[in-house]
Amino acid sequence: RRNGGTGPMHAKRVLAFTLTGQFGHFRRGYATRTGLTYPFPPKTAIAGVIGAVLGIPKPHPAWTLDPEALAVAVKPNVPLRTLMIPITFRQAPPGRGSDAQLATLIPLEFLVRPSYTVYVSLADEARMAELQQRLEDHTCIYTPYLGITELIADLTYLGDGLARPEPPGAKEVATVVPKRCCWLDMDRVSQDDRCLFQEVLVQNAGHPNTGFQPPERYLLNLNPHPLPLQMMAPAYRFQDEVIAFL
Repeated sequence: RRNGGTGPMHAKRVLAFTLTGQFGHFRRGYATRTGLTYPFPPKTAIAGVIGAVLGIPKPHPAWTLDPEALAVAVKPNVPLRTLMIPITFRQAPPGRGSDAQLATLIPLEFLVRPSYTVYVSLADEARMAELQQRLEDHTCIYTPYLGITELIADLTYLGDGLARPEPPGAKEVATVVPKRCCWLDMDRVSQDDRCLFQEVLVQNAGHPNTGFQPPERYLLNLNPHPLPLQMMAPAYRFQDEVIAFL
C-alpha cells in the first residue's frame, strides 16, 4: 500500500506520552497583529520537545520534514480552552529612552491547561531507545516547554507498541489529521454533538535548500473525541485507536 505516492506503508514502532502544562502558546505565523495560538503543537514544536529531552541543541529542518526520520501524531485529551492576555514587549531594557516609545502591548492567546497524547516514531533506533529511557525515568537534558520558554511542559510516558497500517475508508480518527489525506463524513458529524471540528492552516518547517515550505491544512476535533472521516490514504492503528501522522 502507498500513502499519497510517497512510498510503501509499513508498521512503525511508536512511543506514546502525554504532553501537559498550565498554559501553552504555539503562535500562528500568519497572525501579525495579535498572538493567536494553534490549538495543538505542530510537528516542529514536538520536534523541539524531543530535542529538549534528548539534548539536541536545534533539530535540523530536514529532520522534521522527513516522515521516515520523524513521524508524529497528536491527540487532544481535553476540550480546547483559550485565554487572551495582554503582554508588554520592550525594544530595549528599562531606563533607555521613553517607556511610552519602547513598550508595546500585544494580546497573546494562551491554551489553558492543555493536554495532548503524542505518538512518536524515530528512524534512529539509538535515539528511539534513549527517548524511551528518558521518558520512563522522567528526565531530560534541556527543559521542554509548550511553545514559549516560560510555559514549562510535563511529559508522562504511556508505553510503546507497533502502529500498523489501516486501509483507506471510513475511520474514527483520534488524532489531528492532514486534510489532504481525508474528508469529513458530514452525515456522521451532524449526528454527533461531540464533533466540533476545525480546519487549521499550519506553517511547516523551512526547506533545507530553499528555506520555504508551503503550509499544510489539518482537521481536528476541539473536543476529545475521534472524528468520523473518510480516509483517502491509509491511517495507522495503535492499540485500540486509529491515528494519523502529521
